Amino acid sequence: AMAELIGQGDALLFGLEAARQAFLENVRFDLPWREEVSEGLSLGALELGSGEQWGVRLLRWMPDRLFRTLRLGGIFGRRSRTLVQSASGLCVIVTRGWESWADFEVGRQMERVWLELTRHGLAAQPMMSLPVLENMVQEGILPRESWQAAQVERWAAALGETVGCRPGERVAAILRWGDGPPPRGR
Repeated sequence: AMAELIGQGDALLFGLEAARQAFLENVRFDLPWREEVSEGLSLGALELGSGEQWGVRLLRWMPDRLFRTLRLGGIFGRRSRTLVQSASGLCVIVTRGWESWADFEVGRQMERVWLELTRHGLAAQPMMSLPVLENMVQEGILPRESWQAAQVERWAAALGETVGCRPGERVAAILRWGDGPPPRGR
């Protein structure tokens, strides 16, 4: 159930042109894919095959209308579902409310978990599309009247129910973890 919800969140998030472009602007296409970068995200860190690398490069220039017509958001959703299903486990961090102190504490907890997993030789990867989308609705970036906001609220409620959130709580962070090969890019 969580893989499906996370996949739907990724498909929706990457289907939003502004979110997709914001992600792509952080990928360092100007450097060789295995080169370590001090800022941004190396292409190698995305752990993509060579065909997928070319596809991501093409996305930078693809008009949004063509992206939507080809329903390419679904590719991101399917990939996320596969990643969640291949994980040894998921770490879900729940909080109450939307105050900045709560999000700060969520970030601290996420770092602690990530460092502890790393200390035990495990790999970790954030799976944050649904929490990010829910935040976009909360902040008015996605208008509450939009169909996207309605979907996000429905999926966030289902995710909260799946992990046992109590009234007033929300899923604020998700990490997938497990054994994995060393990273191909940094």
